[in-house]
Amino acid sequence: MSTPLIELVENLPKCRVVLVGDFMVDKYIFGATDRVSPEAPIPILRFTREEYRLGGAGFVLAGLCELGAEVRAVGIVGNDEAGKVLCERMTAAGADCSGLVPTENRCTVTKTRLLGSSEDKSPQQMIRLDMEDASPVDAPTGERLVAAAIAAMDGANVVAIEDYNKGVVTPEVCRKVIAAARARGLPVLIDPARLAAADYVKYTGATALKLNRPEVERATGMLARSRDQLQAAADALLTKLDLEAVVLTLNDAGSYLATRAGVQELLAGRKRQVADATGAGDMVLVMLCLARAAGAEWSDAVALANTAGGLEV
Repeated sequence: MSTPLIELVENLPKCRVVLVGDFMVDKYIFGATDRVSPEAPIPILRFTREEYRLGGAGFVLAGLCELGAEVRAVGIVGNDEAGKVLCERMTAAGADCSGLVPTENRCTVTKTRLLGSSEDKSPQQMIRLDMEDASPVDAPTGERLVAAAIAAMDGANVVAIEDYNKGVVTPEVCRKVIAAARARGLPVLIDPARLAAADYVKYTGATALKLNRPEVERATGMLARSRDQLQAAADALLTKLDLEAVVLTLNDAGSYLATRAGVQELLAGRKRQVADATGAGDMVLVMLCLARAAGAEWSDAVALANTAGGLEV
């Protein structure tokens, strides 16, 4: 019998989560755009203010912390100003950042967005500048990441991996973290990167994957439009990667759940006015982790995650 949803929600803050992934800084530069440059046919952005926010796996971290979870972060951070901002923001959110591995030869992944507005209109993004080294971390750094993840597992309830394909979640790191977690009886929930189908093998043995429709089509080489197609694609992943569950997010159509135990369920979503879909998928992972750690059945966990993801847009 499934745990009542109210009881699940009450238990959410008791969860301890190990979060492995690509932590980033999102920088927003706001300005007024009331002139065109005489040098080129582009608007001039007159600076008014700037903001720093947690991005990538940091967005998941912020969501977990806001819901009262104890979060232990494992990733890399550069020896730069953005790295200082990242650590400060993560610590301020309430996370344990002792698992962040410093790197001298890589910058902290930073996405800088320039937003302009004129005549009191809402700011609009004009351009984004990405500063990153997305190559796989070297072997010594990978070993330090694995050691940090294993150390963080003591007393944890769940391990989450947020893979943005920025070099942290290498095949070796991923396999070793999954093996260590499963050896300790910890579930491993993964939000995978957009990879070629053959590269998904690194997630083998995890408890569950959360993917959107384009990702599952890329991972399986199969269409995932009709319910029959969703079931076939989900079953292919369950078998190929030895998973317990697959959760497919389908925007306002809801989510599709498939489990090794034979559950095949389409959980309806709600049509909403979308202001900004950024972070909706991350919030689904947040709630899946917390709900499963709190003892929820898969159907209840996905129902809660569905609602959380919808509220985020």
